[in-house]
Amino acid sequence: MAAVCAAGCGPDRPPGLEGFGDIGGTDGDPTGDGDPTGDGDGDPTGDGDGDCVDVDLGSDPEVYFGAVIEAGLGSDHDGECVVSPGPDYSAIWTAPFTAPYRLTMYPDIPAAMSVLQGACGGPSLGCTAFNFPNTVDFNAVAGERYTFVFDTDIDYGPTYFDMWLYPVDDEPSDCPFGELFGTHDGRFGSTLGTSNDFGSQCGGDGAGDHGYLFVPPVTGLYEFHTFGSDYDTVLEVVQGECGGPVIACNDDAFDGMTVESQLTVELSAGQAYTIVADGFGASVGNYELTMQLIDDQPGLCDDAQVLASMVPVMAEWPVESDAGNQYFGCSFASSERRFVWTAPADGLYRASQDATPNFSGLAVLLDGCNGQDGMCATTIPGEEPTLVFDAAAGQEIVFVSEWDPEAPGLITLTVEAEGGGSGCGQSLGSELPAVASGTTLGAGNDSEGSCSFDGAPEAELSWTAPANGSYLFSLEGSNYDTLMYIRDGGCDGPELACNDDTITDQMVDLWSSIPLDLSAGQTVSIFVDGYNGSGSYELSITEL
Repeated sequence: MAAVCAAGCGPDRPPGLEGFGDIGGTDGDPTGDGDPTGDGDGDPTGDGDGDCVDVDLGSDPEVYFGAVIEAGLGSDHDGECVVSPGPDYSAIWTAPFTAPYRLTMYPDIPAAMSVLQGACGGPSLGCTAFNFPNTVDFNAVAGERYTFVFDTDIDYGPTYFDMWLYPVDDEPSDCPFGELFGTHDGRFGSTLGTSNDFGSQCGGDGAGDHGYLFVPPVTGLYEFHTFGSDYDTVLEVVQGECGGPVIACNDDAFDGMTVESQLTVELSAGQAYTIVADGFGASVGNYELTMQLIDDQPGLCDDAQVLASMVPVMAEWPVESDAGNQYFGCSFASSERRFVWTAPADGLYRASQDATPNFSGLAVLLDGCNGQDGMCATTIPGEEPTLVFDAAAGQEIVFVSEWDPEAPGLITLTVEAEGGGSGCGQSLGSELPAVASGTTLGAGNDSEGSCSFDGAPEAELSWTAPANGSYLFSLEGSNYDTLMYIRDGGCDGPELACNDDTITDQMVDLWSSIPLDLSAGQTVSIFVDGYNGSGSYELSITEL
């Protein structure tokens, strides 16, 4: 394992350390002010990420370092464990791999030390004060940055210290072992032979564990438990992915009446958490981990707009009309509106959104207000997100519109039948074969095809192709001289074909038939008409 030794080395310190006071000599700081860039802003990287940082320790897994805390550095931190208004020294470090680490400080006078997640203002992962040495164990995630603060309670004058950072063991982390999804989920597994990545005040420091990544879809109160496990479990909820402060933990549920664990905790939608199945002491075994939302914030449909159960249907609103973020499963756009729509018939539908010139996203939730079974489309600004979905008659659908209101304007959501629009008359769905029977006696004479000559009553039906293919529309079995024409989409769509009589075996039959090539989801309107008359018809649709 490679190690960085920024100070001297000797017998009273970790291997290779022998003294203090080489600031400006071996740490790349030409001015001795803790800022190797020399620009005086306290930011060793020069990227402006925080004035508290005095040196960048790089990303080696093991680091030895010595420095001096002096009045000129100022007090950037008030103290995590104790009030410490004296000067402090801060170092930033990037984790090379995910593992538990130990940071140890050897000061020449009483001092405090803390580990912060991220830059200067990040949450505390641990702190200690006035010990010799000061030691903090924490979990680090590969690629993430951590700030180490070495602090004094008063200005004692120059305070020398050494620090030693190293991974607690070389065993690769198992975290995240998996993920939890939705508002009710569960996992089972075994911690036998797993890495020990987590611990808390409830236990777990000496036991293998499994951490599951969880990003709540809605804000609310969540319950976690390990009922059904065969060992003494500990549950922990860690803020962040595989590293961060423990925000909740439990050893024994029901006030110690069982060695299984249970806890409830308020979690925020869209925030990453790690749910840890751990063990008390060195206990390991087979666990069952269960999660459920027990008390949520306002749901997706609480303030949703209801759209008419028809197609096409449209909603339009200004970009400023934000109903607040409730759904986080599609995009990171800042504004959101939600709509509830009930499918009027079986078939394929198309939902599209125009938010030009703003970025937008569109989600279609096929399980309605439950919000778990979703489809998502996002596009670059100026393009329309579009989704095609299958729905049954009476099925409740939720549309979630998301956008960034960078420019003024209107947003338009459109829902229509896929294939050119809603069909005419009675819907036959998309079944194969499809059959229908009826009469044109007493029906209106509202339409005419290109092959009709005399006005006659007609019946109107619609059908949606379930797949790309060739289909035969036939009126064989009708008891009168029929005439049939088919239009794409709705009642006034373009005519695709028209037929009066069918020729079979060099004979002319008075019933009509039309073969057509159609695309999946294409809806057609079928007009059963007559050649100067009306009667009872039999319609069949089959695949050729």
